[in-house]
Amino acid sequence: MKNLHTIHILLMLAISTTLVGQKLPRQLLKGVQIESMTRDLAVLTSDSLEGRNTREPGAEKAARYIESRYQKMGLKPYDGQSYRQRFDLWKTSWQPVRLSVRGQIIADSLITYLGRVPQNDMINRDLVYVGDAGDSLLSGIDLTDKIALVAMSDMKVSYRLKSKLEAAGAWGIFAFNPSSPSQYMQIRTNYLKYLNALNASSVRPETATSGSRFYILSNEAVMLLTGWSSLQLTSCEGREELPDSFAVPVQLQTAMSVEPVPAWNIIGVIPGKGVDKQTIALTAHYDHVGRDQNGEICRGADDNASGVAAILQVADVMTRKGKQPYHDIMVVAFSGEEIGLIGSAYFTNHPPVERFLANVNIDMIGRQDTLGHDNYVYILGADKTPWLDSLHRSINEQTVNLVLDGHYAHETGSSSLMNRSDHFHFYRQDIPVIAFFSGLHGDYHTPRDTMDKLDLELMAKRIRLVLGTVYQMAVQPDLSSH
Repeated sequence: MKNLHTIHILLMLAISTTLVGQKLPRQLLKGVQIESMTRDLAVLTSDSLEGRNTREPGAEKAARYIESRYQKMGLKPYDGQSYRQRFDLWKTSWQPVRLSVRGQIIADSLITYLGRVPQNDMINRDLVYVGDAGDSLLSGIDLTDKIALVAMSDMKVSYRLKSKLEAAGAWGIFAFNPSSPSQYMQIRTNYLKYLNALNASSVRPETATSGSRFYILSNEAVMLLTGWSSLQLTSCEGREELPDSFAVPVQLQTAMSVEPVPAWNIIGVIPGKGVDKQTIALTAHYDHVGRDQNGEICRGADDNASGVAAILQVADVMTRKGKQPYHDIMVVAFSGEEIGLIGSAYFTNHPPVERFLANVNIDMIGRQDTLGHDNYVYILGADKTPWLDSLHRSINEQTVNLVLDGHYAHETGSSSLMNRSDHFHFYRQDIPVIAFFSGLHGDYHTPRDTMDKLDLELMAKRIRLVLGTVYQMAVQPDLSSH
């Protein structure tokens, strides 16, 4: 066992010596400047970008800023024409509910649709009051193809009642709460926030054809529809107290539209000179979560303005102080990471080049975590590729001497982060990856993730390690053979 261990050490030393045979230019690491890094961070976390939500104008402003930085550095458009790679999100929008009775239109603010099945054409249906849908009230009522108007003490607890009325043949359900009129607006407000937060998908959604047609009504809408107040209706002991003509004909439309919403990966290239060159993908996501439920901006200084500032620093230094690389360096700012790694999924499924040498991904490198570390960085993925593992360790020893922590590098378990950032889509395609990360903290995805919380000196050291790693990969012809 001792002999095997000795052989392994000698082998790694041999690989290490080969990989770092070209020394880093002295001026290279000095090119990482906190002042320049701070300017990028200030823009990306500014009020005008509003938290860089993928679906909001702030993300577009961030994209334009990154493009301007690429252009100033002289990066080449990835396809010869543009820095932008488009991918579509699919936005589902519910149009205002159109409801009328006896020619009178009921305001959309008084009725809210909580179902999934659209009704794109205007239809006519009879509205029938069923009280609290007790068995005695339902007996003898034909609900086939009708809308059941039901009184509920809590409109949030509706599953059993919906199932019961649908089993009785009801086409749809109008629910109201006579004892708590304010509940309608509470549910409506929260539901509209939910729709706004989850109204985009990377796959064109199929239109639902089955499911509950469940609407909630304000008590004002009940009065307009029936001519009775909600309390008058619920005070009736039985259907015999209701007028004979209570089956009220209504007209209803609940239309849904599905449309593509463009999102963008921003891609620039530092061209390599090699005849058989490959491509190093240097990546970070620029999107964040926008605003919180109280409307406060979640600035995402660590997540992931720090990563974007890092790739901009590396690209800037490489173009100003480095020699022309052998391999192409493709600098990619992804969008859609926060809603499911969508931008990187599209990129790896529609790659602009045939061969990737490696992916270097940076996500959250600006803070110190709660584990009591000092002078450290977490490394993910490099241990799966011997030459890459050896290379970044050797660069670290030559330069910044950070503690390289593999705590999050394992593939499974609740603490694994191998599948929670954009490097995952490269990794699953067997492309070597190395991801840099500074750990979790309580300000994650909150308005408290601000620029003043960043440790800029430590962040600069981490960027120098990224820079040295990318540089050594980029200038050597055939790393993958080691």
